[in-house]
Amino acid sequence: MRTDYITPQECDELIAALPKEYRPIVICAAETGFRIGDLCRAMWSAYDEAEQTLTLVEEKTGKVRTAGVTPRLKMALDGQRARQSAFEVFLFPGREPCKPVSRSTVWRWITRTWSWLHD
Repeated sequence: MRTDYITPQECDELIAALPKEYRPIVICAAETGFRIGDLCRAMWSAYDEAEQTLTLVEEKTGKVRTAGVTPRLKMALDGQRARQSAFEVFLFPGREPCKPVSRSTVWRWITRTWSWLHD
């Protein structure tokens, strides 16, 4: 099991260096603790704007988890919604219509960006 974590400052540097389209999902992961894979499948129906919560079923454990939405995350989600069509169901859509971004795509950008920052 991995036990190495990045610091909040390193996380902020990573987010700032990522392509704009991948920043919201990484902000969401950092602010909620949800796994990237679970966030990739997240739909807008999981976001309760009135209660400022995000509720997902974790694929790994099957548990339902609810996380509070911080002001930073709310800004990221509001920006996501503004960039998407009214018909988009996924919080973090992929390049193909009505499909979520893939976990491998997000991780590829995270690892490339991290390597670029630390070379």
